[in-house]
Amino acid sequence: MAVYLEDRLLLEYIVAVILRENGYVAGIPRRLLYGRSAGHHVPVIGIERSSSPFCYHNIIISLVLNSSKSDEQLETLYRLRAILTDLDHTLPPQMEVLPELFKGSVGEYFHKIYGNSRYEQERLSVHYKGIMFSTTKMVKNSWNYANSNGIFIVYFPGKLAGKDLGEWLSLLKLELNAALLDKLITIPSLKRHTRKQNDYRRLLQKIRKKDYLLLPEEYHDLLTVIYALLRKNSLRPFLNHIRSLTLASIDNFPILLEVKNISTTALIEGCASFYLNSAKKQRSRSKSLTERLSLLGEVNELYDGNLYRITCHVDRNHYIQDSLRQMKLYLYLDSKKVDSIRNNKSCLRLNLKEGLSLIAEVSLLN
Repeated sequence: MAVYLEDRLLLEYIVAVILRENGYVAGIPRRLLYGRSAGHHVPVIGIERSSSPFCYHNIIISLVLNSSKSDEQLETLYRLRAILTDLDHTLPPQMEVLPELFKGSVGEYFHKIYGNSRYEQERLSVHYKGIMFSTTKMVKNSWNYANSNGIFIVYFPGKLAGKDLGEWLSLLKLELNAALLDKLITIPSLKRHTRKQNDYRRLLQKIRKKDYLLLPEEYHDLLTVIYALLRKNSLRPFLNHIRSLTLASIDNFPILLEVKNISTTALIEGCASFYLNSAKKQRSRSKSLTERLSLLGEVNELYDGNLYRITCHVDRNHYIQDSLRQMKLYLYLDSKKVDSIRNNKSCLRLNLKEGLSLIAEVSLLN
């Protein structure tokens, strides 16, 4: 029996995994988010904590676009813009900031904010930001609409771990179909959730029907099921590649970036060491605070001629740890952004942990 889940929905869950694996408090809310006028089903939420003293924290609302048709692209953008506009009108008259994450798991923190039933408008002092993850080329009208309404476009690579994205999604659907056998859940890690067995069983039965209709809490539970399936041997290469992807920015424009040949711990240690050496070397305080790594990149054309992968490595002239010398960064960019980097050096920002970022100037060799 087939599983009737759209590729777009599965990709939204993959985006949630990417955000969560890279330090964001992220997930699928168990309830609707109520703006000034209506309740909204929001597929993916990521919480980005701001370290600036004069900015609210950001609530990232993400949708996935996998159509090259202009009207379908605009329809998805209209939906995202409507959600953002309605939620933007919920700023409370008195400051209600997000609570600090002092102890407990990230999952518990997410549940505290978006896990309980609620039928009134949001009351948090936050900024709502929209990101559209696209697996296809954006037409001009869609691109212009997104830019003029403050919606960021992030291109998603079409091939991961040696297979096309569509192949991985088909394999994931097969594993979801096999997850329920004779009304018994076959995923070992989910068998420990004794209180949720009936919920998981009901969910896996629902998605086998063409006209299924999931409740918000069932969308949330589906992420738990998919996360468990990604750890199976057949999908482990896909998960490992996903874990190497993270959100970064080029000139404050978000992009997907892939980190290779270095662990997270070594990356944090290498960047901290570089900043420390810069502070000791520079006599001027302003220069020591603005010292940046220099990255050299080579451009490789991908897919339809619109999406490019830039392979970056650290300039050997820097005094850096050996771990940083082995590091490679793959940047996924459209042709306009590649041309912009060719004409001028661009600034790459990658958050490593709260309070520490990798900031580098990117120059192209070709």
